[in-house]
Amino acid sequence: MAAPSSVAFPTALLESPRFGIIAADSDGRLQVRSKGAQRLFG
Repeated sequence: MAAPSSVAFPTALLESPRFGIIAADSDGRLQVRSKGAQRLFG
C-alpha cells in the first residue's frame, strides 16, 4: 500500500466534518479552517 501524499492527508482532515481545526497566522488572522470548524463556529 502506498503512503498518503503530503497534501492528501491534511486535506482529508480539513474536509472531514468530524474535526474542528483552525489555523491562524502570527497576526491572529484566520488562515485555514476545517468543515467541522465551520459547523461549530459558523
